Amino acid sequence: MQNDDDFHGKKVEERLIEVEELEDVEEIFCTGTAVGVAPVRSITYKGNKIEYNAEGKDMVCNKLYERLVGIQKGGFKDEKGWIVDIN
Repeated sequence: MQNDDDFHGKKVEERLIEVEELEDVEEIFCTGTAVGVAPVRSITYKGNKIEYNAEGKDMVCNKLYERLVGIQKGGFKDEKGWIVDIN
């Protein structure tokens, strides 16, 4: 699945990736209902450990986290209709 949305000048793309692609990336993060947005510090595959920068205010994952929390708390407009009031 591909999404052509942009976020802070970055193209957003959702797809399966090969583990070899992880060697050449600047940052990796996980998203989900429980974790929100969380940086990945390292990945180990077949004994090969790859470490990533997981600190820094300018990281995309931090900007995504701030936006997500902002939408949840009403600081940013929910343009996608994600927030549902439950009575």
